[in-house]
Amino acid sequence: MSTYYSAPSTTPTNLTVDTPGDNAVIVEWSTTAEGVSGYTVSYVRGEVINTVVVSDPLKNNVRLTELTAGVEYSVTVQGFGDLPGPLSDPITVNLAGKLY
Repeated sequence: MSTYYSAPSTTPTNLTVDTPGDNAVIVEWSTTAEGVSGYTVSYVRGEVINTVVVSDPLKNNVRLTELTAGVEYSVTVQGFGDLPGPLSDPITVNLAGKLY
């Protein structure tokens, strides 16, 4: 008996960021195609990688908190099914809400 595992074949797109308050940003994206069970949002500062798992496949945003002012973070979003799908293109954000 064979077991088949699925992964999304497309990446989340149109990543944007909003700065609602101190030490936080809201990351939003366009959802991917079928086969998505949720999303992993990763934000990297230097060599430190933090992740947030969004287990609702219909949710397309997450609030990242306790960020450090004046520090840039590289943010990616990845859909997952049984297996992870491809990563989005990264965006670099700071607490001023600037994209690079």
